[in-house]
Amino acid sequence: MDMGSYVVHMARMLGGGEPIVVSARAELRGPDVDRAMTASLRFPGGHTATVHCSMWSSSLLHLAVRVTGDGGELRVFNPIAPQCAGWLPVATPEGRRVEVP
Repeated sequence: MDMGSYVVHMARMLGGGEPIVVSARAELRGPDVDRAMTASLRFPGGHTATVHCSMWSSSLLHLAVRVTGDGGELRVFNPIAPQCAGWLPVATPEGRRVEVP
């Protein structure tokens, strides 16, 4: 899938390694035309990722990344250029805060 290369690249960059595919599911428009893909990935360190991409969406362009770890969660709403969003929400057990890139 065309758009899939972007989400897999982002997962590899954030995951810090080469993942293996645990499972994948495609939604097809026809026998040879995929319109959406969801895949579960596992990295050598044991951490996992779920990626989703679609060429069939109600929004023209939507890019988002959510990283969840033991100490909290980071969300990036435009991973291509996060500085355009102007803020990065971080949630931890101690509370929520906003980081400015």
